Amino acid sequence: GPAQQRALGLARAPLPRLGGGRLAPGARGGRRRAAGGGELPGGVARGPAAGATEAAETAIGFARWVVQKICTNSQDVATGRVLRLPFDDDLLVAFYKLERPLGNGGCKVMRALTDRGFREAFLAVQRHPDICDIAVAGFLRDRGLSQRVRTDWVIDGSMALQKVALLNLVCLEELGAEYCTMLRKSEDLALCYDVSQRQGGHLLKAQCYCYRA
Repeated sequence: GPAQQRALGLARAPLPRLGGGRLAPGARGGRRRAAGGGELPGGVARGPAAGATEAAETAIGFARWVVQKICTNSQDVATGRVLRLPFDDDLLVAFYKLERPLGNGGCKVMRALTDRGFREAFLAVQRHPDICDIAVAGFLRDRGLSQRVRTDWVIDGSMALQKVALLNLVCLEELGAEYCTMLRKSEDLALCYDVSQRQGGHLLKAQCYCYRA
């Protein structure tokens, strides 16, 4: 009925756009026009094709881009320290630490971090000596073979950083790397790929800790 149509129209109303947002691949530097429609701010067409853009702005990539833009250049009120930003997925189950209880020659075992496991893993990454040069850091995801991983830390050797991502907002701003607003999934992988393609962009993967999701 008319009331339902009005409610549906409100539900499809576009979200407010922030300045500096990234468009879909191929849209940068140009303008897209829909048949019989005008142009949205930022060069995006308004008309029959606009619904797809509005729907994309509700994607997780858009939400993370908004948080990234808002938090960039944020500082601790007490110390003035520039903050880093963690992103955690809501499907994480637990963190584990990979250890060799019998020494370097022994096999690795997974020890469940039952008390403040997230905190221990995050602080371990932040204590890495090269962390100030790292744009995005993440962890190994356990798929049943984590004990066979030999290297505890990998720099620029893996882009498989998802579910848990630690962002160095200063580095990302200097690189000009941002979340893609159009993605509904794999937004962390896309950001890591963007960082890896830019000069001076570095990724860190902690493989001495792992998580299950």
